[in-house]
Order: sequence, then C-alpha cells, then structure tokens
Amino acid sequence: MLSELDRAVLAFEERHPAHTPAKVTYMRDTFAISPARYYQRLVRLASNPRAVAEYPQTVKRIHRLLMKRLQARH
Repeated sequence: MLSELDRAVLAFEERHPAHTPAKVTYMRDTFAISPARYYQRLVRLASNPRAVAEYPQTVKRIHRLLMKRLQARH
C-alpha cells in the first residue's frame, strides 16, 4: 500500500522530473525531507508494485535512470 506521502512524491515527480533548485526547495518545504531522502524514497517506490500500478510512466522513467547510473558505474 502507498502512503499519502508516497503518492504525493510520485505525483510531484511525474509533474517535475528535472532536478532544479526550485524542486529542491519544494521537496524541503512541502515534504519536509532532504533531496537525498526524496530520491531514496523514489528508488524504493520504483520497486513497489502499487507504485508501478498507479504511476507506471513515472516508475519506468525512474527505472531507466537507475539502470543508466548503474551502467555508468561499470
């Protein structure tokens, strides 16, 4: 099950995929979490079947970015 915060984070990420200073400010002011915690939450949500069902495009994009980063490390 997704929490209210999980849904809010996914909906926000869906609307604002680019990492900008305004996005960081919004993360801190609205969700009361640091950018690191925000992105950790996104990574965790990317493997949550409920998140995949409710936000398929956003979760697919997060997976693509994660795979790209993993490939760049090797």
